Amino acid sequence: MLLRVIAALDLPWAVAPAMLARMNRIVDEHLAMNQDNLEAVATRIGQPLANTERVQMRGSTAIIPVEGPIFKRANLFTEISGATSVDVLATDFQSALDNLAVDHILLDIDSEGGQVDGIMELADIIREGSARKPVTAYIGNLGASGAYWLASAAPRVAMSRAAFAGSIGVVANIRDNREAQAKQGVRTWEIVSSISPRKRPDPATDEGYAQIQTMVNSLGDLFVEQVAKFRGVTADKVKSDFGQGGLLPAGQAVGAGMADEITNFEPLVARLAAGPSARAYITVKETPMNDPTPAPAPLPPTSAAAPDAAAPAASPNPPVAAAPMSERQRMLAIVRSEEAQGRENQANILALETDVSVELCRRILAAGPLPTMHTNPLEAAMRQVPNPQVGPNDGQEQNSPQAEAQRILAFVPKERRARAINE
Repeated sequence: MLLRVIAALDLPWAVAPAMLARMNRIVDEHLAMNQDNLEAVATRIGQPLANTERVQMRGSTAIIPVEGPIFKRANLFTEISGATSVDVLATDFQSALDNLAVDHILLDIDSEGGQVDGIMELADIIREGSARKPVTAYIGNLGASGAYWLASAAPRVAMSRAAFAGSIGVVANIRDNREAQAKQGVRTWEIVSSISPRKRPDPATDEGYAQIQTMVNSLGDLFVEQVAKFRGVTADKVKSDFGQGGLLPAGQAVGAGMADEITNFEPLVARLAAGPSARAYITVKETPMNDPTPAPAPLPPTSAAAPDAAAPAASPNPPVAAAPMSERQRMLAIVRSEEAQGRENQANILALETDVSVELCRRILAAGPLPTMHTNPLEAAMRQVPNPQVGPNDGQEQNSPQAEAQRILAFVPKERRARAINE
């Protein structure tokens, strides 16, 4: 028996039917194609982010494209089909998280889905990363199946008005070409060990079909459970309201809870640029360093019927709350603090490579010992020798030979000094 399964043989897929048919055609027509004839991928507006393959920077926003079919690893197939690799996407996402120049991460999604392998793990990475920096998913055209799985991991999902989302579910696409091969006179035998009767399920039989259906159902349940967790709804709501395996237009998707807003790409990027930085996104309690005096308790309100004549009139210009400490101010407060003196290296690391608050940095520095100064014996001996006075005298010192002799004798040991004078 010879069963031909698309691209990765017996792997399940979370992909829209149209893309599944497209990938089948690619397998049939293009695997032998010369790589030199492949069309170049169009470049995007923006600056590439260092240590990434596909990330573009717009201001402080890292835009990560999720386009075409999704595969576990990058290869020739991903190149000729304009696909996305899960491994590359995970690496790019992590680089954006670690880069201090990135304040926001935007997943720019236009994909029909793809291989299930790696999608669930990548979705967890996206959700966990959103605790460090704000992550938004934007579906500009299509966020189907595995692509919506990834989009749902972002705390906020935006869609273009003309976009579609959904196709939640898993499919195993198996192509049986045994009849065609039989007509060509090709016969294939597989000898399976007798202890493994379920190792090669035949979808042409009821038993084999049921076995494959069970596997697909289990993966579909994982899909639903994770989307429900990410979107904050029940699994039953996902099954009933999130399209039941079909695609929903943007308006219905937002109404069902699959997405949060309808907008266009450029306004979304502009809004992210104008929003709070990644450090403001992470709540850090800052303690003022130069004003330890607690604020006085507010006075109780006076009665409108019997106003207190002695009470001062309310100021027409109430004081404005102090602006939150900027990142530059945080760094300067750490490296210039009293606790940083003698611990400059530790202070620089805390200021430049962490998000720790000023108060906590000062406590960490104060708890650490001062660096030990290592000196050799010569340096220790030289420290005991007073430095000679140089420069003009103060008018009280004589320039006579006797005074000069006294200055020289000051450096002679006492036991030799008397003998030198006598001589």
